[in-house]
Amino acid sequence: MTVRFSNDAKTILTTGINATATSLSVDSAATFPSLSGAEYTYITLSNVLDTQKEIVKCTAINGSTFTVTRGAESTTAQSFNAGDHVQIRITAGLFSDVLDEKVDDGQVLTNVPAGAVFTDTLYSHPAGDGNQHVPATSTTNEGKLLTAGSTAGSASWQPAPVSLPAQAGNAGSRLTTDGTVASWVATVGGTTQSVTATANQTTFSAAYSVGYVAVYLNGILLDATDYTASNGTSIVLGLGATVGDTVFIQSFGTFELADHYNKVDADARYAQTANHYTKTATDGLLAAANPYTTAVVTSLPASPDANTIYFVTG
Repeated sequence: MTVRFSNDAKTILTTGINATATSLSVDSAATFPSLSGAEYTYITLSNVLDTQKEIVKCTAINGSTFTVTRGAESTTAQSFNAGDHVQIRITAGLFSDVLDEKVDDGQVLTNVPAGAVFTDTLYSHPAGDGNQHVPATSTTNEGKLLTAGSTAGSASWQPAPVSLPAQAGNAGSRLTTDGTVASWVATVGGTTQSVTATANQTTFSAAYSVGYVAVYLNGILLDATDYTASNGTSIVLGLGATVGDTVFIQSFGTFELADHYNKVDADARYAQTANHYTKTATDGLLAAANPYTTAVVTSLPASPDANTIYFVTG
């Protein structure tokens, strides 16, 4: 059942009624709500001086005829005269029925967290791990990830992990970083890739170490001045390729030897004299008094000197 009401609903009786009448004839029902099915409203009857009152429950309105139940809300059924007032006024029964309809006993809350507490009409969300609200979002948290904190019940927005550089064209490459920016570089063995060009294509994605790449156009090795290879991620031809051209890119891996002497190290370790080498005094393998000497010969002598290095010429 549904209670209905409308603003400033009022009219007058056109015919007097006794205390048992259940039908009211009124001047006009234009300001009263329409009723259908189980709908109803509460109407107050009063005499002209408003010294005599009765509340009735109106269950139907047909034209200018109201069907009513007499003596509602503990009032007494009485007789009224033509011209007496018929009005919708605020009554306790009207308020009570509106509130009853707001809370439907047939509806049940589901998925209520354990420990939830309702105070009057206010819901109090339980505290503790597993019952926290999502932290406030804002433009400063755009793209961030919701991350659990180190203590139970804590969570916050954190920057997303740094994404990998583009992987297209980097098969077999390894990921490296300069401490700020991550990038792909060719492995020690190097990589190769072949691309069929589109019309006037100049840029080709490729992973390589700058200075260690060769580019071929339809099998012909291009001079380094014919292209730009300066960023380790792309090759840019000086002139656009023709559609169907084959661009072959070969990158060479770089590596560094460990535990060896380079020229600077060797020069510092071995002192070179006019025509021979001597070990430095710190080495101790050969005394300075017994230096190696060198000799250029056309053939080795029958009894070579132990401290001479022979260079045989043809």
